[in-house]
Amino acid sequence: MQIYLVPFYASLNGTEFPSDSVLLSEVTTSQGNYTLEITPDDTAYQQLKEALGGAYYLVLRASPSGVGEGDLATSLDNDTFTGTSPYLKLKSRWTVMVYMGGDNSLGTYVDSDLSEMASVGSSPEVNVVAQADTYYGPAKRYFVESGEAVELEDLGEVDMSRVDTLVNFARWVFEHFPADHYLLVLWNHGGGFKARGYSVTRNLLWDDNPDYDSSMSLPRLADALSQIRDFLGRPIDLVGMDACLMAMAEVAYEIRGLASYMVGSENFEWVVGWPYDHILQALSENATMGSSELARVIVGRFINYYLNYSSSSLATQSAIDLSLMDIIANATDVLARELLSVFSSNATLFDHFRNQILAQVQYFDDNNDTFIDRTIDNYVDLYHLAQLLANDPGFPSSVRDAASQLMSILDSAIIANANTGDGVKDAHGLSIWLPHAPDYTSYISLYRALAWSNATAWDDLLDTISPNL
Repeated sequence: MQIYLVPFYASLNGTEFPSDSVLLSEVTTSQGNYTLEITPDDTAYQQLKEALGGAYYLVLRASPSGVGEGDLATSLDNDTFTGTSPYLKLKSRWTVMVYMGGDNSLGTYVDSDLSEMASVGSSPEVNVVAQADTYYGPAKRYFVESGEAVELEDLGEVDMSRVDTLVNFARWVFEHFPADHYLLVLWNHGGGFKARGYSVTRNLLWDDNPDYDSSMSLPRLADALSQIRDFLGRPIDLVGMDACLMAMAEVAYEIRGLASYMVGSENFEWVVGWPYDHILQALSENATMGSSELARVIVGRFINYYLNYSSSSLATQSAIDLSLMDIIANATDVLARELLSVFSSNATLFDHFRNQILAQVQYFDDNNDTFIDRTIDNYVDLYHLAQLLANDPGFPSSVRDAASQLMSILDSAIIANANTGDGVKDAHGLSIWLPHAPDYTSYISLYRALAWSNATAWDDLLDTISPNL
């Protein structure tokens, strides 16, 4: 009887095991119970440690002619994993799962990002896997080794904006690449909460083939993450938005309770996106880091990359503790109601808000023309807005106190924030919709369907403010 460590994606036919399989043990009998105990002093222990964590299975072969039957159990570094022969998965500390929706104008960047990932690759402690769809070919699943993204499955043409497509990818990852922690990266175009361009359905994960009008709305994203949470048995550790404009209060609130942390950009992202090689290198060097630490690392490596990318780059990135989003919603609701009360009785103060506060607040490029123009853009920094209100003596103390309270909570929830370029110097990590009249008219119905609108009076405040902007 032989016990092998074999790549799970290898074909087990007869005696032909892949060249990188590891023979852990061989005994003369194939009957009865057999216990294989591997201690840190054994060569086999080192072989296990050097193997690629979730990418390998233990295989019991009863004879040279094939794979046998039986039960296997093992413990490694005090973690116990059990399963039925012939497969028993080993567990890693992290699995990075990148969902690459490139069936659109970003398709040409899929290969370059996979190459970035492969420049570091997987390790015993960190699995790197991807599902990538491009405009010029079918969707495929990859295990990213050091030096190569190994194709595991050809899925044919799929719609990456569908809830079931994302959920199926996550389930496949959990089954084949188990880990203590999971980072799910959503790689695509993004528009924040709202639709973009000609269609009111294009929010995130745009898929242009075969239907040129397919995307995932925030409620559908929440549905997908809810199913993923239920399958995993807990919220996923970290959701990364490698997409434009997704670091919004409305987005973060929609997925609260479905992930522990979120990383994203308030402003547009440049098409080169995340520096995956920099991020994975940091994780591979310290795979014991927790979710909040990795979120901070992503923010730091992202901004450091863009500091060197171009001195004129307007880059933003932040990490949000989603467990505090309910408190942020409550504080925003209080501020919105205080402003509604003031504006209903004081037209002069509303003019002051429009002409002074909005003339200073940090806007973001939500129409993706690469320029921030406060006369046409519609996303603003929530913290900076509260800061301007809190420091303006023209507003009553009720407004200033509510704004100060919101700032305090945002300080706790935004665990990392960085930016580069003078145009985004007042980006504090979380934006909110404050539209001009045309944008308000186009999207207010969609906005009212969000969980954020049900939890706060912000949409009611916009009913007063936006038609006059």
